[in-house]
Amino acid sequence: MFSWISAFAAENPIAGFWVIPDSDTGKPESVAYFYESGGICAARMVLIYDEDTGKIAETFLAPRERAKGISSHPHICGLDFIWDLKPESGGRYAGKVVNPDSGHVFKCEVWYDAPSKKLAVRGELLIFGQTNFWLPVSADRLPKDVVLAAEKLSRGEVAPPPELSGNSQPDAPEKPRGEKPRFYRARN
Repeated sequence: MFSWISAFAAENPIAGFWVIPDSDTGKPESVAYFYESGGICAARMVLIYDEDTGKIAETFLAPRERAKGISSHPHICGLDFIWDLKPESGGRYAGKVVNPDSGHVFKCEVWYDAPSKKLAVRGELLIFGQTNFWLPVSADRLPKDVVLAAEKLSRGEVAPPPELSGNSQPDAPEKPRGEKPRFYRARN
């Protein structure tokens, strides 16, 4: 069933599902799905965990919370929050990342860190930046409907959201001062 995803991930080391941990506690905050379309990669938020219970709070099939910082207020789950990732040398990909709370857009670099077996995601503002390490998660540990919908996305059967697909950008200012990109957890 998930063989297509496995084959795709073998060709592209950043492809697939990645757990985004809380930078302070290390607890899972959310799950992102990296996919490729036309040689360009993007990451879609597919699942958010409740920070108190650790249980799934929402998925991109039943999104609830909206990105307050982006003028069109898209749902956070289902948002391509990293986009326009193009291959560079050394197995790295460069593109953009948006902070859904503020709408600010940052340069982004992504690569698979083989020694740690984690995905390195770096958001940058001028010479300042922060690198987060995400953990791979097997498709069989996620809700089946989420995995099947993500598989359709990878095959191009589901269009990327118009507000962040391709070369477009969210309707937000770029490169704010003093703000780090962060990733999302459901709040009460």
